[in-house]
Amino acid sequence: MRGNKYFFSMVLICLCYTFAFSAQAERYRYVDSSGNIHFVNSLKQVPREYMHQIMTPTPRPVYSKREMRRIEAEKRRRQREKEAAERRKERAREQMQRRREMELQKQRKRMRRQEEEFGFSSRQ
Repeated sequence: MRGNKYFFSMVLICLCYTFAFSAQAERYRYVDSSGNIHFVNSLKQVPREYMHQIMTPTPRPVYSKREMRRIEAEKRRRQREKEAAERRKERAREQMQRRREMELQKQRKRMRRQEEEFGFSSRQ
């Protein structure tokens, strides 16, 4: 009974290592002179004349849950700031529009007063 547990745990560990190493395998891509795309697992398989096309893949960063929460919170904060800036711009536009309307009303009132005062009409 105890031997079976030991055997299965060793098999499980070996499988984990096997899959872990295969997951880290790199692939390389190059295009030959006739335009065919080739994928290889090793740099030794790439012909010398196509070696200039090979770029080493950069690994994706691995973030902890805490770091991911911080990044997401930062994105939300930036989005809120952007929305607040848009609201401020909209309020400023509305205030400018109200000021223009008030100036026009004042100008119209002045014109009416002058018309009444001097007894003429600028309207046709």
